[in-house]
Amino acid sequence: MALGLSGRALEAITAYEGLLVDMGRVLGDDHPTTLVTRGSLAACLNEAARIDEAIAVYEDLLEHQRRILGDDHPDTLVTRSNLTGLPSGIVESAQTMIATCRELLSDERRVLGDDHPITLTTRGNLADWLGGAGHIAEAIAGYQELLVDLRRVLGEDHPTVLVARGSLAHWHGEAGYVDEAIASYQELLTHQRRVLGEDHHDARITLGNLAGLLAQIGQPSEAVAAYRELLTHQRRVLGEDHPDTLAVLSSHARLLADIGQFREAVAAYRELLTLQRRVLGEDDADTLTTRNDLALMLGQSGRVAEAITTYEDLLDELYRILGEDHPTTLTARSNLAGLLGMAGHVAEAITIYEDVLDDLQRVLGDEHPTTLTTLRNLTYLTEGESQ
Repeated sequence: MALGLSGRALEAITAYEGLLVDMGRVLGDDHPTTLVTRGSLAACLNEAARIDEAIAVYEDLLEHQRRILGDDHPDTLVTRSNLTGLPSGIVESAQTMIATCRELLSDERRVLGDDHPITLTTRGNLADWLGGAGHIAEAIAGYQELLVDLRRVLGEDHPTVLVARGSLAHWHGEAGYVDEAIASYQELLTHQRRVLGEDHHDARITLGNLAGLLAQIGQPSEAVAAYRELLTHQRRVLGEDHPDTLAVLSSHARLLADIGQFREAVAAYRELLTLQRRVLGEDDADTLTTRNDLALMLGQSGRVAEAITTYEDLLDELYRILGEDHPTTLTARSNLAGLLGMAGHVAEAITIYEDVLDDLQRVLGDEHPTTLTTLRNLTYLTEGESQ
């Protein structure tokens, strides 16, 4: 359906759901066209990140296909392959999916052949599950072998080849081969822009991955430039209110903070906060996190009084929304105490540190990093007072 292909997944989902009601009434639930449409609905659910719903539709579809078409029918194999491509962060699921992929590959090679696109897709899914289960060397080897066959079967410029190159770069980065991953992303980005265009979703994903790795290896100027370039593309393609745009703006602000560009970070966090308040609302967790980060940056940039006021206002909201014992609330209380100490309000800072330390020890435990940091800061202030 055109809506799904154009990226308008939510509209496509609504259209498919309505269409399936009519198909079930006119053609029946077991009609081949009805089954194909259910597969399209599942694909749109996946695109919209409604993974649990997509899995449920695919599993129900698979049950029908096995009963009506048989285990070896190409459509049945496609659905099985699609199920192996859906994400999961659970290691136990990864181990199960590795076995499922290997069983499916055996069937696909027997029925469809080694070079069939679905067989090749399942090989990529298997490599990703191996990496997700911690077998990163096997994931890298799997993608290296797969790319040889993909290039031979599909050609260097095929989108599937480009996706596989991105996956290989990802697993190189996960394995600690960061320089190799960066070089691969840079080469891939040039190729994607030539073949797909600079605003294509995959090109933007690669640019974001590249920015993250540049920051990781200590090339902040290059990373900041990459994030700013990505923001330009995101705003032009998705608009400034899109969740992906907000995520990139957040990463950009965080990077500025990490490299000590506090004034620039304050400006970036203010821009992000304005957008989040409009798009997500005052009480959203991301909005609250940004208010916390902004307060920290105000303090780091020397605007301590403004940072204190920002934290005091934020804490009123955190008490109301999250409660007194939530880790975010406890951390904010500790941060406020630190700012009060910086501003010379030492007695007030010590009182807050003592109160929050009791709560941190009770809620998070004596060995939690926030507990230890708070204890260290309290000790520093009390020893300074006694001298």
